[in-house]
Amino acid sequence: MAKLEGTLAVTGLPPHRGLIVSLCFFRVGLSTDPAPYGGDPPAAAVTDCHEVFSQVDLNAESSQPPTSFPWRSSARPGSTSSRCGSS
Repeated sequence: MAKLEGTLAVTGLPPHRGLIVSLCFFRVGLSTDPAPYGGDPPAAAVTDCHEVFSQVDLNAESSQPPTSFPWRSSARPGSTSSRCGSS
């Protein structure tokens, strides 16, 4: 099973009432293939997506979000589904 770990960083976020960060995977034939959909996939194309962070409070505005979100994923090579979670 292949494993992938990383950290997503958020910078320059304006005042907000919530933040939801998701990580989506798309199957490619080879690691050298270009990004699917030219790097801008339509929402309908997403089939393997995982929520990394979710914090929403509609009653309070915030300007201090967490700045990084560690995550890890594992999947069988060639599969179109994976398991993903925050570290």
